[in-house]
Amino acid sequence: PGWPGAVCGTSAMVIASTPDTLVFETALPAATGDDLHGPATELLAHLARTRARTGLGCDWSALANDVALTSAAESLAAGRADEAVTHWLGRGPGLTPSGDDVLAGMITALRFVGAVDPSRIGPLRESVDAAAGRLTTDLSAEYLHYACRGMAGGMVRDMLVALDRSDATGVLDALDLLGRHGDT
Repeated sequence: PGWPGAVCGTSAMVIASTPDTLVFETALPAATGDDLHGPATELLAHLARTRARTGLGCDWSALANDVALTSAAESLAAGRADEAVTHWLGRGPGLTPSGDDVLAGMITALRFVGAVDPSRIGPLRESVDAAAGRLTTDLSAEYLHYACRGMAGGMVRDMLVALDRSDATGVLDALDLLGRHGDT
């Protein structure tokens, strides 16, 4: 937890939050809003207007309607790491390739909105771990593993929470931080 006096640690080490430090909470909360479609559509329009860069191109309309991406999202929501998902592993530039970043974002967003059946997370995580270990970088495989476990980096977590709250300023702040962190 990220408040003064909070303690986080393992048997080997304990880290306490102070006014000068913050222990980052990686657990992803659940969405509380009724419908994220409107805020997500506004975000997509903003990304298209600003031609935000990705390792997969800058045509956001084409990306949003890419059958390969929607098929991967449908597979992940069904708890599968099939060809539609593995197609993206290792694709694009970066230490965590852009396709992997997209998959980690999909898994995280699907968990956030409750679209992934929790009983299917274990097999999905095992499938993603096995495929990622063969098809992408070790670092990227770790990010995918954490996404399957319901853990997200602060920028992604902040983006989802701001979308859930229809907080346009929060979304833009998180987007700005995300834009400074890698290719996708």
